[in-house]
Amino acid sequence: LEGEIEYFVEDQMYLLTPGDSLLLEATRPHSWQNNTLQPAIVLLVFQATSESHLARQRHLEMGN
Repeated sequence: LEGEIEYFVEDQMYLLTPGDSLLLEATRPHSWQNNTLQPAIVLLVFQATSESHLARQRHLEMGN
């Protein structure tokens, strides 16, 4: 929604800017970073699948 982020899915990097979207299987290795000095605001949407428990463990239960 604002700024830019670098989103990595396995070995591929995608530079995302306002208006971009990216669809991926959350069980694949992925990460993102803001590599600029400007703030970035992003919207992440998760959709449950038959393997959603794996994605939930990776994203939401890491700190517990």
